[in-house]
Amino acid sequence: LYADMGAEVETRSAIRELLAQGKRVVLPWCTEGSTEMDVAEIRDADADIVIGSHKVPEPRPELRKKVFRSDLEAIVCPGVAFDLQGARLGRGRGYYDMFLRELRGKIPIIGVAFDCQILPESLPFEYHDVAMDMVITESGIVMGAPAAAETGGAAGSPAG
Repeated sequence: LYADMGAEVETRSAIRELLAQGKRVVLPWCTEGSTEMDVAEIRDADADIVIGSHKVPEPRPELRKKVFRSDLEAIVCPGVAFDLQGARLGRGRGYYDMFLRELRGKIPIIGVAFDCQILPESLPFEYHDVAMDMVITESGIVMGAPAAAETGGAAGSPAG
């Protein structure tokens, strides 16, 4: 998952619910001065999230222990916009694309957005971009197959 900010789809209630169910929840964090992103496990949706170096909510620094990417079972990504082919327009820094590259095809990568963020025309898509397997809005699944999201275990995104 990711810890929402600004006009992004709200995720704190989902984080709280998953934690209450005993699920592992990991959130993304960015390395200051680089374009690297990683994930860290949290156990409290309020106490474990702080505003990071890029003004983005992320796990507290002391929680940033290595989480094996092989433990992740799904990634939930925010975006500025998505198209009907799964292309995602982020904030332009490439953190998610770099993180997702090695996970593509191994676990479901799910974009979440509001209906107004889904564009009928194709977004620019370059070799380094990673498409979503599914995009979900308040109206339901707008791109991808429901079966792609049927996994359990650690819920993660390099939620930014």
